[in-house]
Amino acid sequence: MTPFSLLVTLLRDGIDVSVRDGKLRIEGDNLTDAIIANLKSQKSELLAYITPTVMRAIALLSKVDDDDDRLNLIDEFDERAAILEYDAGSNREVAERVSLGAIQKTDRPARSVPHTSNSSGNMGFPERNGAVGGEI
Repeated sequence: MTPFSLLVTLLRDGIDVSVRDGKLRIEGDNLTDAIIANLKSQKSELLAYITPTVMRAIALLSKVDDDDDRLNLIDEFDERAAILEYDAGSNREVAERVSLGAIQKTDRPARSVPHTSNSSGNMGFPERNGAVGGEI
């Protein structure tokens, strides 16, 4: 599973992942030891991968109910960003922003993208009162 699809799956399962002060922050009522172990094993890759644009794309795609449609959009986001980065020589952040814009314009049910960040710094995810979480 790619970091992107892992993060989309976690958000759909009610688990928020963000980066604060260089640490991976996880929150959610559905955290298990297996999820925490999986995140720890991919921590360095996730820390390098998570950007505000990636988190906006993840928030958008986690709202897509149809599994096939969501998986196709995940692949489309990753592929478009990779083509722009490696073939067109764009930097990763620009490639991700262009890719996000492209998947937002696809002919699928209307979705809204949350803001990049809010006052708590959790990159647009709603606050969860009483949620379990921590930094790894």
